[in-house]
Amino acid sequence: MSQCMALAMLGLICAVPVKANVADFEVPQKPPTQKRLLAHSTKSAVVRIVNGCQGKAYLPRNGKTYNLTSIGYGSGYFVTSNGYIVTNAHVTQLSQNQAECMQLLFQDFVKQVYQDYVSVDLNTLKTMVKRSQLLTYTPIQQVLLQNGKALPFEQIVSGAPNAIGKDVAIIKIDVKNVPILKLANSRSVQLLDRITVIGYPAAADSTTRLSDDSFHVPSITDGAVSAMKTTRDGEPVIQTSASVTHGNSGGPAVNEQGEVIGIVAFRGDTVNNQEVQGFSFVIPSNTIREFIKLAGIQADKEEISQK
Repeated sequence: MSQCMALAMLGLICAVPVKANVADFEVPQKPPTQKRLLAHSTKSAVVRIVNGCQGKAYLPRNGKTYNLTSIGYGSGYFVTSNGYIVTNAHVTQLSQNQAECMQLLFQDFVKQVYQDYVSVDLNTLKTMVKRSQLLTYTPIQQVLLQNGKALPFEQIVSGAPNAIGKDVAIIKIDVKNVPILKLANSRSVQLLDRITVIGYPAAADSTTRLSDDSFHVPSITDGAVSAMKTTRDGEPVIQTSASVTHGNSGGPAVNEQGEVIGIVAFRGDTVNNQEVQGFSFVIPSNTIREFIKLAGIQADKEEISQK
């Protein structure tokens, strides 16, 4: 007599083990939404931009050579399949201004020397630094692709970084057949149009918690067009509710058709020394067109929307 039959005669229930099929527990995949399709189709054209300088300085006092670095990060996107990239002028500015970059290297040098001689008085520190020698100076101009590859860029045209409405630069790297984003006609942008911002915000670069590969993954935030405004110079800018921060500069803001309505230029002012999200400003796509023309880019019709 089986164990189950014996239990049944006593009025008890026998639990028969059943082999579970993994498929019985799988959650059915939802069909991709328009937002997801938009995100996947646009983010591949976005890149991280590294700009700044590096050098070495020699301190006779201790015979030590110090490695110096001053870099900044920004975002950009491919506007043509042969490597032309749109970004902000202020993203590429530092490597173009040797005097400014050397001053930042000097500040880094003083900081490192001070760490070696904390007990030294200020006048002695100044004398030590004056006797130092800058051995090398190298500008840093790189585009980081999403596969982790770093390529040097050439600056083609640039607006004035301090003229916010013209804070646009066109740079070029040596690639072929890369994904691109189309330009929308910013005159067609309306209040409350849904937009998506793609880029590399510094707030998402947790080097102590995230993998090295994660550094090359762009972040996506969304919002809506909240106002159409002008700068003090009379240049148009589009205000959006999308969250942005340092590192987003130069990244594209795209509409629901996946077309670029502009690039992130700046965020709203701080309030009580606190960064307030939901107030970001983009330079319109029609301003970007001006710089594309200045760069002499022969963009194909499918790359520049004329709607």
